[in-house]
Amino acid sequence: EIGIFKIRSESAVAAGIRRIEAITGSATEQWIEHELQLLNQIREHLKQPKDLLKSLQVLSTENHQQQKDLEHIYTEFCKYKKQELLTEIKTSATGTRYIISRLDINSPEALKTLLFQLRDEHSQFACIIAGLIRQKPSISIVFSDDLCKQHNLNAAQWVKQLATHIKGGGGGQVFYAQAGGTDASGLNTVLK
Repeated sequence: EIGIFKIRSESAVAAGIRRIEAITGSATEQWIEHELQLLNQIREHLKQPKDLLKSLQVLSTENHQQQKDLEHIYTEFCKYKKQELLTEIKTSATGTRYIISRLDINSPEALKTLLFQLRDEHSQFACIIAGLIRQKPSISIVFSDDLCKQHNLNAAQWVKQLATHIKGGGGGQVFYAQAGGTDASGLNTVLK
């Protein structure tokens, strides 16, 4: 008396051996009822479209395009911000050019692109950016290659030390590293 039978998952146990997990009887009926309720909620949320699948595909396409448009806006913002950051460049007694600044942005990719552009355009260069990325405290550090070699600098080590101020952790490469944390109040300490 199994009744309705529904395979829930399938996985490999060993070479040539598969594990199939299924539900039967009233458990299957409850699962079907739950799935139908969920489907009805989706239909209601989408204002009862005639073709649910087509509506979801349109939403997905629109979302993808909006994400691309937003990324383009972030890229343009970073071009503007780059010009602003260039006015903040300071020079140390040893000739190192550096920027320490706050920048809040919702695109870690755009920030990374900005930092790499600054790095590629300047020798003897260091930049530390601290701010909120997607509403979470973040620190990004970039060093020019010549600065890393000349002074044996490691951005990953620096970012790990600074991340303690935002109750977080991070890592990266010798020339570029990022950290995230949970305590935005520590960002001012990082920027000192």
